[in-house]
Amino acid sequence: MSPLRTSRQAEELSAALDGAGAPRDAQLLALVSVVERLRSVQLPRPSPDFFDQLRDHLVAAAEAQLASSAATATAASPDRRTRRSPSRSPWVRRHLGRLAGTVVVAASSVGVVAGSAQALPGDVLYPVKRAGESVELAFARGPASEGRVNLEHAEVRLDEVGSLTLRDDVESAENTRLVGSTLDDFTEQAAAGGSGLVSAFEADGDRAALVEIDEFATRAIHDLQGIAASLPEDTGQQFASAAGALEVLTQEVDATCPSCPSDPAQSADLEALLETVGNVLTSEALPVSASADPVTSTPDTGTDAPGQNPGGGGSGGGEPSEPDHPPTGQDDQQVDGGGGGSDGGGGGGG
Repeated sequence: MSPLRTSRQAEELSAALDGAGAPRDAQLLALVSVVERLRSVQLPRPSPDFFDQLRDHLVAAAEAQLASSAATATAASPDRRTRRSPSRSPWVRRHLGRLAGTVVVAASSVGVVAGSAQALPGDVLYPVKRAGESVELAFARGPASEGRVNLEHAEVRLDEVGSLTLRDDVESAENTRLVGSTLDDFTEQAAAGGSGLVSAFEADGDRAALVEIDEFATRAIHDLQGIAASLPEDTGQQFASAAGALEVLTQEVDATCPSCPSDPAQSADLEALLETVGNVLTSEALPVSASADPVTSTPDTGTDAPGQNPGGGGSGGGEPSEPDHPPTGQDDQQVDGGGGGSDGGGGGGG
């Protein structure tokens, strides 16, 4: 990159940060977005006493260094012994104080960024952590570098999910939301990383890019399997999407390079993970099926309830019900014949 182009980009970035308009360059636009996010974060600041003590220590250290340098110079040049020590000059002391203040502010900012590396979703410094990742991705050059950075960030997301599942309030609504959103971020970054490395392989034919995808998938499959039992409820869909992203990555590697050797152990681990996904989704669906209306799900045992008769004429203490169909003629004859016999028997008795 030429110095002139670098200078133009610096001027364009400076103007954009001052609110003069959005830059045209995609990388500069990403940097502006990162700066805006950082400006919106409420960062913790050390106490004023801390600043005062640190500034005093820096000034004292600088004076001692200057005094040592002056003593060395005086010993080398005896004719300058009467010159006042630089550390005693008001100008020097004033500017040393300003320099010390600047160093203190810079050191505190660097400390905040470094401290954010261990921040988890929901923490105060977590936006600073993600902003730093955005800067790292913005400076990545080429699809291979971008893909590698995305996969590194995706692994960080899995580490964060693992830490969130260890909290005492793992089943709280807020923690459930954080786990779900972090799994979604993992899915997005894993897909972007795999796409970048596949593009790099297609461009130069270097199988190292595909090896990186395979190694990432192997580690991620193991990590997802390890946190499956600790996931809060209602995160099964995000967990399934994360596992699906790994399945797609392995399929892309196989389709892009059919001659590349495959890892049977990875295939077995992936099958086990997909089976775990099915179990997680099933366990989340069980409460829904168990809450079905018990009236509609009563089985038919084939026996009559007390007081009921399938023929319609049973008497369970209530009024007999009318038959569904009137008797046929054949039935009338059978009834009449039986009645005649009864009548005849009565006549014989007469």
